[in-house]
Amino acid sequence: MAIYVAGDLQGCLRPLTAMLDKVDFNVDCDELWLVGDLVNRGPKSLATLRFLYQRRDNVRTVLGNHDLHLLAIAYGARAHSKADDRVEIEDRLSRSAADRSNRVGGNIQISASSPD
Repeated sequence: MAIYVAGDLQGCLRPLTAMLDKVDFNVDCDELWLVGDLVNRGPKSLATLRFLYQRRDNVRTVLGNHDLHLLAIAYGARAHSKADDRVEIEDRLSRSAADRSNRVGGNIQISASSPD
């Protein structure tokens, strides 16, 4: 079992997958620890979250300020912004919060999954 650590993905899915390929990441036994900013500047924030969710048994995360900003938008604590590449995921989170607000035992659950 190997543990890999990365930070500031910023929604850059291609470099993440290239890194995992390079280290021959094994979903049967390896872990990926991510330290903040899973989303924002990169072009694939939503795809990055979906990719990580599909590997959720192997991924541990610490949320960064950009991730917390998106959660704040989802729950109406911050205004929706049209800046950067966050628009698609902010729209999805805002719609998700408007449609349903899931709070379980004081924890907030956010789904970036496709409504399809």
